[in-house]
Formats: sequence, C-alpha cells, structure tokens
Amino acid sequence: MAFHTLRTFQVLTHSQAAFRRLGRLVTEAGCRQIETLAEGCTTELMGTLRRS
Repeated sequence: MAFHTLRTFQVLTHSQAAFRRLGRLVTEAGCRQIETLAEGCTTELMGTLRRS
C-alpha cells in the first residue's frame, strides 16, 4: 500500500487508466498471493512508465 501511495502522482501524470488498473490490483490485495500482487503491480507500473 505504501508503494502505491508514493507512486500515485507519478502514475497519474502518465495515465489515469493505468492508475485505475493499479488501484483495482491493490484493492484485491487481501485476495491474492503477495507474489502475484507484486508481479501485477510491477508489470503495470513499468509498462505505464515505458509508454510515456
């Protein structure tokens, strides 16, 4: 959660859609394995930053 909070503005400046996708991943944190959550968040974040 802390990582998500720190990156909020960085992601928002690149893509509001990516921000919403990351938000959905974080809200599912209690339902997923931490490794799966971390992989999904990392993939989405890096993809967003790469496209910019």
